[in-house]
Amino acid sequence: MTTNRNCQVLREHLRKFVEKRIQRNKTDQKKSEEFDFLNHLLANRDAFPDVMDVVDTICDFFAAAAETTQSGTRTLLSYFIKNPKGLAKVRSQF
Repeated sequence: MTTNRNCQVLREHLRKFVEKRIQRNKTDQKKSEEFDFLNHLLANRDAFPDVMDVVDTICDFFAAAAETTQSGTRTLLSYFIKNPKGLAKVRSQF
């Protein structure tokens, strides 16, 4: 139940953020031309006709990034456990 509630809260927060950006872009043409991930999604209204389509896409990218980070971290830890010299070399560079 907590996970479902957390998802609802996140989606609501993102919805408000996206709607604020839409309003800002309507009033400030220069800001709407700034290239960032959200403005890119908002510019493609054919693919994302509804605010919640944008929110769902952001959630998908967020989940994918979390999975990529987890996988990369796991791979590095495994490598360093098996190769202590590699870990020593990385430590010496900091």
